[in-house]
Amino acid sequence: MRTKEQERARGAHKAVKAIDGDPAKTPKFKKEYGGLCLDLAPLILKNGLCQTVAFYQAKSKREHFKLLLRDFALVCSSLQADAYAARVRDADVAGYQQMTHEALACAQWFKRYAEAVLRAVPGDQGSNG
Repeated sequence: MRTKEQERARGAHKAVKAIDGDPAKTPKFKKEYGGLCLDLAPLILKNGLCQTVAFYQAKSKREHFKLLLRDFALVCSSLQADAYAARVRDADVAGYQQMTHEALACAQWFKRYAEAVLRAVPGDQGSNG
């Protein structure tokens, strides 16, 4: 039996490792994805979970945004990105607080594995716009 923290770590590691091991992903793409991983928790803290998810959805025409949102939603909730976004939008206060707590815990693992696997450093995301 694994702890919740181990499950978060395992999911984030699997997602980041898949990006790193994909020969179709360029070094630039990996750098951008890694940079987004570093930015995830600060964005949630600054703007809130709902607004952060909406931002990533709005930017999902860019593949690194789309894939990080997909990976993050799966690790946080086992839901696809659109279903996760709807759940975040529709949650009551207590549910939203719980989802934010879970999202921040997951975001920390994405950050750690982006640093360890992708060698991401602050500024790697380039322009978020």
